[in-house]
Amino acid sequence: MLKKMPDYIQKVIKDLHSESEEIKAIKLESKEFDEKQFLSAELASIGKKEFGVEIQVFGATDKDIYDPKGKARHARPFKPAILIE
Repeated sequence: MLKKMPDYIQKVIKDLHSESEEIKAIKLESKEFDEKQFLSAELASIGKKEFGVEIQVFGATDKDIYDPKGKARHARPFKPAILIE
């Protein structure tokens, strides 16, 4: 895990540098933003309505995460990992 931290940090820094100042300001102002709750609510309705499928959203600290392909290790803030089966 420790060996992967520099790579993770570099990617987060790259993400931050690639965003406009407006987007950065919006993220800073939205301290109460719950990314997991937002994705759960929005994706669940889109999945059922548009595709007839169930979508599960897991947070980084959740126990019993279903991640058979290890996609979660690629997730970053505002950049979720996605597994489609």
